[in-house]
Amino acid sequence: MGSFSNFWEKKQQKNDRQAAFSKSCLPHSMAASLLIAAAIASAAPIARAADPVIVTDDLKALVLGDKLDILEDPSKNLTIEDVSSGPQANDFEHSQSEKPNFGFTDSAYWVRFELQNPSPEPRQVLLELDNAILDEITFFQPTSSGSFKSLTLGDHHLFENRDIPNRNPVFEFKLPSNSSNVYYARLKTAGSMQIPLLLHDPLTFFENDHDSQLAFGLYFGIVFVMGLYNLFLFFAVRDKTYLYYVLFIAGVSLFNMTINGLTYEYLLHSVPFEILVKNALLFFVAIIGAGGCLFTISFLRTKQT
Repeated sequence: MGSFSNFWEKKQQKNDRQAAFSKSCLPHSMAASLLIAAAIASAAPIARAADPVIVTDDLKALVLGDKLDILEDPSKNLTIEDVSSGPQANDFEHSQSEKPNFGFTDSAYWVRFELQNPSPEPRQVLLELDNAILDEITFFQPTSSGSFKSLTLGDHHLFENRDIPNRNPVFEFKLPSNSSNVYYARLKTAGSMQIPLLLHDPLTFFENDHDSQLAFGLYFGIVFVMGLYNLFLFFAVRDKTYLYYVLFIAGVSLFNMTINGLTYEYLLHSVPFEILVKNALLFFVAIIGAGGCLFTISFLRTKQT
């Protein structure tokens, strides 16, 4: 009886030690499992954060800013292969702004977005960059062979090279029927990196652009008449105040025409806009400052007081 009791006590002690060991190992095994799962998750490709844009008959004009994935390229050396299928494809970040703005930067920027066409018919669309003075934007469109075809626009390129003669860079392309494709664009500029991208139905775009051109025409027409009238007064009464006012008006008008791309479109379309932006804008600002100061001095007659 005593030997059986000793045997049972030893077996119970062994079971208690095994239970204690298993209990102490459980947290460690759970922690190891969590670490392995985290490692697997981090090694897996990161899905695109931006939701696809479904293009239907209701499309008129759509701001794409908050539907973009954006990648900064400080080296300016990344290629479309790097960002579409290379390691950098996982480095895109989802945009939270309708009009992304990164200020003055030396980096190039890549954007991507997905367009779906559920229609059994192909659909023609326009992609507009509403920033006339951005140096360069290259749009990459996927092809049926798996490669990309590209088109580069911007103020580093002649206006006459644009397929659609508009003050802003505009890309025309076709969405295949029943398709879902990812599109890319690369942007770089010496000025402020603003990326106001819009997707348009062609008919709506040209209707809106017609209205915008009319508004620009009315504005600059009124300013031109004011300048011409004051120039006439200067020749009539020989008061330099009118001449200084004409100088100020001319500077403001040319500055506004240039930043809106109208100088490039109508006056100097055979000259790379880069020259206008880097040199003419500074010259126009100088005219505005000089004309405004001279007009103020002459109008208030500060030399006589």
